[in-house]
Amino acid sequence: MKYKDQEVIAGGIKDYNNITFSWSLIDVCQFKCEYCYEGFGNPEHPVHSSNFLKDNKRLNVWNDVLARIEMLSHVHESFPITVHLLGGEPTLHPDIYIIIKKLCSIKNLQRVSLITNLAKSFSFFSQFNSKEFEKLYIHASIHFQYFKPEALSKCVQLYRLDHINIKPCLILHDDEKYWPRMLTCFQTCIDEGVDYTCLWLFSAHGYVPSLNNKFYEVFQQYIDNASEGTPAYPRGDPEWSFTTNKGKITLNQREVRQNNLNKFKGWSCRALHYNIEFNGDFTHSCTEEKFPLEATSVTILSDARSRVDKAIMCPCDECFIHLWDHERIKP
Repeated sequence: MKYKDQEVIAGGIKDYNNITFSWSLIDVCQFKCEYCYEGFGNPEHPVHSSNFLKDNKRLNVWNDVLARIEMLSHVHESFPITVHLLGGEPTLHPDIYIIIKKLCSIKNLQRVSLITNLAKSFSFFSQFNSKEFEKLYIHASIHFQYFKPEALSKCVQLYRLDHINIKPCLILHDDEKYWPRMLTCFQTCIDEGVDYTCLWLFSAHGYVPSLNNKFYEVFQQYIDNASEGTPAYPRGDPEWSFTTNKGKITLNQREVRQNNLNKFKGWSCRALHYNIEFNGDFTHSCTEEKFPLEATSVTILSDARSRVDKAIMCPCDECFIHLWDHERIKP
């Protein structure tokens, strides 16, 4: 793996020990984006037959998941915790307010990221305008397939509130029919002084993104103006660390992607990232090893400790952005 004339030999932060949970709260969504990795854009995907809102067991499993996360936070305080709330659309969960409130109250939990399409009302989101929700970061995904100007106006209003941490994430679509909407959105953010970030799409369920030279001629200036950022770093460090045969370098998201520096299959990795499924089971994001809800929290912590003490060989063809801080070393 190379960056310009340098051989990349490692990536991420040495001794990084933040445990991250990506929690899929609900398999229901108002949108059907063609690039959705959960399959909502595929009419034949089983997600469209979800009975989640009628299944009391799955509706209420969040109580057990929260108890498990809180127990983990007390077992070893040297492992700070981040939780990403996903879906479907997580704000459709009838207990989303109390779930976020309880997460924010966990002492060793550093950040709660709400990944939302912002379709709900201003009043819904403004209820989090309080110091007790200071750990909450709203990651407002702007899907141009469904974009309406009032959604961006809502985002600007929320941005102005004292205790709301929000950043619009403008999803870079390759279809030219959406470009006028994208230009309007970019320019509005700039005119209103609202920090925004950009999201490069991945292939999913038959959708393969293709951003050509024309796209970059039109949008490069807006991409360059973005304050990089992710659910993990909504207002934080926009760069990721790599070690080459010539020393240390830091690159932003665009540079990482353009140079294919997110492919580490076969490298040793210390990723401490787990998915929480709709039924409450925990799964390691990379190895797909399962930790059923009925298993003890200590089991997960032991797994995390083993990954710090002894790295695994990366089994994945591509490393997702939320894992880029975890230490990776070339064999």
